Amino acid sequence: MPRLFIFIISWTLFSVVMTFIFFIFTATRQAKLGRYIKKDDYRTWRDLTSIGKYGPGLSNPFKGIPYLFKESEETDEKLLRLKDSARISTRYFLIWFATTAVTIIASVFLLFIFYS
Repeated sequence: MPRLFIFIISWTLFSVVMTFIFFIFTATRQAKLGRYIKKDDYRTWRDLTSIGKYGPGLSNPFKGIPYLFKESEETDEKLLRLKDSARISTRYFLIWFATTAVTIIASVFLLFIFYS
């Protein structure tokens, strides 16, 4: 049983570390995209970062995530590259976040079963 325990703890720690790495990577990509949108198209940035009558400059994931994942007909190559980069890193972060959540739940369950 000690090998199983070591494996479970190792995989859980690996998942947590990978989730943290992809969180940092995603945050930097989305910040780059936000800075570019603010500089290039202030009106869009204002709409994306406003919540009701509050803003601009707030974090509004209800507008930001759909903007990131919807297909746009924009012709700005740099904006398209930044959106694509942020989209890919966000997907990887969400995959690792889900993996970590399932891993932690499964680890607690398995440790409870084998060591109770």
